[in-house]
Amino acid sequence: MSISTHIRLRPVRFAFLVRPNDKERVHEIFQINTCLWGGMYNPIVPYIKSVPKWWDRHNHHFETAEQIINGYLDFFEPDFLVEAEVDLADEIGFEEERVLQLSDVLTRGRDWKKGHGLNILDLYRDLYRKEYQFSKRHKHNIINAIHEKHSFRAFSSCLFGGFPGGPGLEYLEQAFIDAFDPKEVLLNGGALADIYRSGCTSALRMGHSKIEVSYHEHIWDPILFVLDACMPRDLIDFWNLRAIRRQIIPVPIQWLDDLSTFCKEYIVKNYRPLPGNNNGVMTRATVMFARSIPTDDIDHLYAAYFQVDEQGANVRQDWYPSIWSPSPRYTVREMRPTLTAIEKKLDLPYDYEKPVLRFNYLHPEFVEKYGNNDRWVNVIEFQDWTSKNQIATAFPCDYKKPLFPNLRQGKYNVLSTTEGFVVIHDFCDAPAYFNIDDGTTAINKWLKANGVEA
Repeated sequence: MSISTHIRLRPVRFAFLVRPNDKERVHEIFQINTCLWGGMYNPIVPYIKSVPKWWDRHNHHFETAEQIINGYLDFFEPDFLVEAEVDLADEIGFEEERVLQLSDVLTRGRDWKKGHGLNILDLYRDLYRKEYQFSKRHKHNIINAIHEKHSFRAFSSCLFGGFPGGPGLEYLEQAFIDAFDPKEVLLNGGALADIYRSGCTSALRMGHSKIEVSYHEHIWDPILFVLDACMPRDLIDFWNLRAIRRQIIPVPIQWLDDLSTFCKEYIVKNYRPLPGNNNGVMTRATVMFARSIPTDDIDHLYAAYFQVDEQGANVRQDWYPSIWSPSPRYTVREMRPTLTAIEKKLDLPYDYEKPVLRFNYLHPEFVEKYGNNDRWVNVIEFQDWTSKNQIATAFPCDYKKPLFPNLRQGKYNVLSTTEGFVVIHDFCDAPAYFNIDDGTTAINKWLKANGVEA
């Protein structure tokens, strides 16, 4: 008898818990994620004690603050929770050993025993050796965007990435400069329009190289997200929406005069037949207004800076998608994208008398064998195609503080999630030993873990 096993390698997923008005720490979170492999897809969860008035433009509050925070976490299912302030996560019920502080994430200097997640140093080294050390006929289009005004630096880091300062962290920005020789761009409205037209690459996007991103969105329309570039809660909303939608471009209200022409061109360009659809369905660029934009200003702003003469091309949205709420049953479910660095399918021999599955975990091909803590994740899925139900392949999801199944593969218990069994890794070439129960035994163990004898 054999069991079909699917193994997928992905980056560690961190969720950052921060107050939505804390501009300094929000900016620091953008910088940290610039330095993490796959960091652009790490969610930022706004920490609120009560639902603020700005949360919904029409004052429709259907959830409590606690439900909203847990809704974000349930949607993204993070491997680690990172607090912007000590004790923010006290009432969430997350496993204590997987709650970190901002200062815990990045490795400082030569202290390789500290730090969590895979930082971009190994990735930059590999990209340089295989691609960027050679002279090319057409120079690469990698930029390092900067802004002289302090109030716009968080926006620049949110959109293009930024590097943290402080003792022991200087090596990260220096590695980016040494590997890619980026063009330094002083950011303003005109420069941003040119960047959007040219499709430049930045440090933030370089950080998810060697990752295949599979979006599960059912909405194909691109988004122009109108926001206040100085408002941290707008930057958080843009960051999270970009993590789940394929095409989204931020448009700061401070630079509307410079960006209006580009936006109108973009709307006309994207009013076209949906690829593969023969029923006349068109894609249309949606102009979405962030929650900080006053309702009374939206009509004027849209008419003056976005509305085009192309009939049917104009689409406006004044509300922010409630990604923290479960999708209604009558709609297509909203899902986060699937990140895959490597995947493999195996048929493993299985003996009912000795129910152990053995295989080797995957690791990124570009990393050193040993490094800091918790550098990547393997996601494991089992399928029994024999129709004999010899093993349990589906388990209750519990990513916060797992009690069941009680499988330990390293420092942490195996996490049972909607994507499969999640195993967090420190080093390469780790062997796996899974003791898999039959369905009846698994149900009895689950009941016992919840205080029920059966």
